Amino acid sequence: MDINNILLIGAGKMGSAMVSGWVTNGLEPAKIMILDPMPNPDLDVSGLSLNPAMNDIAARQPDIVILAVKPQMASDVVTEMREILPSDSLVLSIMAGLSLQRIEHLTGLSAIVRTMPNTPASLGAGASVLIASAAVSE
Repeated sequence: MDINNILLIGAGKMGSAMVSGWVTNGLEPAKIMILDPMPNPDLDVSGLSLNPAMNDIAARQPDIVILAVKPQMASDVVTEMREILPSDSLVLSIMAGLSLQRIEHLTGLSAIVRTMPNTPASLGAGASVLIASAAVSE
């Protein structure tokens, strides 16, 4: 999959650890959009798009939407974005406790992967288990 744009919703400890890993491993920061009113202060936002306007997100058509918010915040944060997300975006959720079906209901998207990375991911040494919906191809 060629990645043109990633939208990360939530840049706390785990979200910012993922961003750091992506950039360290060669992903261009300009391809990353982050929505978080109070991102982790340790996150280097150089070259990233921090809190872009909804019309900017819509114009950039994110290939991947990563949900890294607390599960109880998901409904408020995600449902307002339903109308602007491309129907072929892949959703990657690191939220605990929300089923594939619930995430599909919230986002309106069907290609969903749930995973639970652990904190060594920030060092590039993490382990993750994942499950994908039937709409996700290899």
